[in-house]
Amino acid sequence: MDIIIKNLSENNLKNINLLIPKNKLVVFTGVSGSGKSSVVFDTIASEAQRQLYEMYPFYIQSQLPQYKRPDVEQIQNLGAAIVVSQEALGGNARSTVGTATEIYTLLRFLYIAIGKPKLEKSSELSFNSQEGMCLECSGLGQVLEININQIINPKKSWMEGCILDSRFSVGGKNWKNGCENGGFDIHKKYEQLPEDEKKLLLYGNEKWEGVYNYYDTLFLKRDISNMGKGIKEKAKKIIMKTPCPWCQGKRLNKRALECKISGYSISDLCEMEVIKLQSILSQFRSYGSTQRLIETLMNRLQQLINVGLDYVTLNRPVNTLSGGEAQRLKIVKLAGNALTDIMYIFDEPSSGMHPHDVKKICDLLQMLRDKGNSIIVVEHNKQIIEIADYIIELGPGAGKNGGNVIFKGSYDKLISMNTITAQSLRRKLTFKSVQRKPDKFYEIHNANINNLKNINAAIPLGVLVMVTGVAGSGKSSLFTQCFYEQLGKDGILISQKSIVGMNKSNTATYMGLFGLIRQLFAEISNEDESLFSFNSKGACPVCAGKGYTSSGLTMLNFALTKCEACDGSRYKEEVLRYTYKGKNIAEILKLSVDEALNLFDDNQIKENLLRLKNVGLGYITLGQTLDTFSGGEKQRLKLAKNLGKNGKVYIIDEPTSGLHMDDSWKLIKVFNQMVEEGNTVIIIEHNLSLISCVDWVIDMGPGAGKNGGEIVYNGSANKFRNAETVTAKCFREVWSQ
Repeated sequence: MDIIIKNLSENNLKNINLLIPKNKLVVFTGVSGSGKSSVVFDTIASEAQRQLYEMYPFYIQSQLPQYKRPDVEQIQNLGAAIVVSQEALGGNARSTVGTATEIYTLLRFLYIAIGKPKLEKSSELSFNSQEGMCLECSGLGQVLEININQIINPKKSWMEGCILDSRFSVGGKNWKNGCENGGFDIHKKYEQLPEDEKKLLLYGNEKWEGVYNYYDTLFLKRDISNMGKGIKEKAKKIIMKTPCPWCQGKRLNKRALECKISGYSISDLCEMEVIKLQSILSQFRSYGSTQRLIETLMNRLQQLINVGLDYVTLNRPVNTLSGGEAQRLKIVKLAGNALTDIMYIFDEPSSGMHPHDVKKICDLLQMLRDKGNSIIVVEHNKQIIEIADYIIELGPGAGKNGGNVIFKGSYDKLISMNTITAQSLRRKLTFKSVQRKPDKFYEIHNANINNLKNINAAIPLGVLVMVTGVAGSGKSSLFTQCFYEQLGKDGILISQKSIVGMNKSNTATYMGLFGLIRQLFAEISNEDESLFSFNSKGACPVCAGKGYTSSGLTMLNFALTKCEACDGSRYKEEVLRYTYKGKNIAEILKLSVDEALNLFDDNQIKENLLRLKNVGLGYITLGQTLDTFSGGEKQRLKLAKNLGKNGKVYIIDEPTSGLHMDDSWKLIKVFNQMVEEGNTVIIIEHNLSLISCVDWVIDMGPGAGKNGGEIVYNGSANKFRNAETVTAKCFREVWSQ
């Protein structure tokens, strides 16, 4: 029985009708902004959850997330939905890979059963329990300390002002106190002081507090969360996290760490990469009473290995995982369940994944389907589109130019069509006719953070560089940390960290356009600029500038409805009397970037709009709120904001994540233009098709985790085909298609 959708007009969708086969692997594709998410997430997933929640009593409903009814005439035959999004896993520093997958819980049960000396309760092995945690670091494994290197210039004496802070400026109260009561030589450079005098300078005596203790009291022994921006910025600079000296970063107390199996504490196991941990656990099988528990643990670990997470450790905090790693961790939790007739909905499961690992995701999606489930995937990746039973393409363009179903059917049928997706799938790769040669090289020496193995590398400048390698090979460690930190002011990092989406922040505010537009209206009207802000004087008094009001009863669902007073414009009536070229400010916020480019004459406004257009965001509206942007759109929004800074080194982490192939080709043209303008552009990417468009390739590997951390290729792009690396092998497969 198919899922039936009739006259769906949610967001940009144009009254579409769909029959979506159940118990099949169905892929929705199309250019970014074509309407895929509007069908899959805003309609199918949202309505499935809404109808399910309506089955609960009113009180329970009021405690659950609220979903509005989509703009659709009819929708039938939905199943219970499990949505696997690209959102980062929730959790703080206490949430680890082990706790998120519940593997750590199983290990605790194992240690209670056979660990020596014997413990009575599993909570005695938990770093989230008072009974098991190291009390000195509260189970976090880290403590906060003052980084002395950030506040002392070792080349200067006390008299010369060796403390790099105005609180100890020469002639000041604290400086004078050090001169009179410190007990150290105030004329010697800090680096020349004997150790006992350095200790006096830092930790003081009966009459002198000491520099370290001063900052310890100022920043660590009081709550600074409500203090000024200056204090917070200073604290961020000089406070560092170091492994807890009492538990050596293991999070547990002495009693928990003494409990061992075959010489291993539970912390020892959590510090191992998954692939090694599985090998160690296989040796525990001789303990007959725990055979079943060990088998369960082995299966859970195998699931992590199956999705390419063999290199992670169980003690790794989930908030340090990339988007792709977090999504695979979610998928692992699904793989082991026994549910059938479920509607699994995936948002680009290949995002952030090397082609070598995408094959494993393909196997997992097919396995879930074969268990009797319906699999619905939003995806741009060719490997996943190829295995689909049924493909639906939205388009033909983005925003107002999209919202139509332009293809339905099999992959073999799609490949013969003339849609944008079909053209991209058929596209033959060719290298650039002329590849740039580096102007010079930037030297990196002994890079050794995380899994990097004392790398010495020459990074080319003045070219378009693509950094490749399997997930966990060390790409981000080398480039977004080591290289970026060495570049200083010359480096511009556009990371995977998502923009915080708020319903009052929009395209115009984020890009700095809104202030320019308000200035324009202020000049026309001779009114204060704040009158044209829906967050200030111009806000509709009924909805407080939100454009909607919420209503509901205590025990019933609340509903968001368009504000009747301002008709959703967010402004009070007097603001809308003023116009620019016949449009008031609310109407201007409804314009797309492309439409606004044709309206405005102001050069600064047009320059900002052109940056948005150049990264493929011409279809979004100026008033579109950030909480409605996809991951790929947010990444391009960040890029647009940083364009135009010449003579710099851009490091961009997975810029094509969430993008259709056609949009990726457009973006690579932007990068090439940036290089022509005098910049160096380094993109960390898994989209191997783009190798044909760059000048230089740096491949990390050979594997992940401890098996990675090396540069396995560093040279021109056109010679990469002949390299003997995992990525080069995958690229040859892409090249031959």
